[in-house]
Amino acid sequence: MEINADEKIKIKSLFYKAELLKDDVRSGSFVGQLDNETFEELKKLIIQSRLTTHNINDKELCCDGAIKTIITYHNGKRNYVKTMFEPMILGKLIHFLYEIDTKVNLEKTNMKFKFEQ
Repeated sequence: MEINADEKIKIKSLFYKAELLKDDVRSGSFVGQLDNETFEELKKLIIQSRLTTHNINDKELCCDGAIKTIITYHNGKRNYVKTMFEPMILGKLIHFLYEIDTKVNLEKTNMKFKFEQ
């Protein structure tokens, strides 16, 4: 997922309704525009999560868990968070990002996205 300062969003997603049953409606490549309220909520959650003031990176990524990577850019600086077991302070932000496709009008597209990892 990529969200820019101009409130544009690109998502490449893969969702399942149940084990081995892909959700074709929510899965694929999408583009859209966040409304001002959603974008302000995202900014608020980024500030509350203190992404720019803490070094939240797992030294060892183990097991068979999902790895979450959040990269932010502001004031000419890049902030990078990569974790398997996120601290509680990131919980609301990650939950918001997981459900953003249900809060924004998105159009399915055939464009291929390459996101920074």
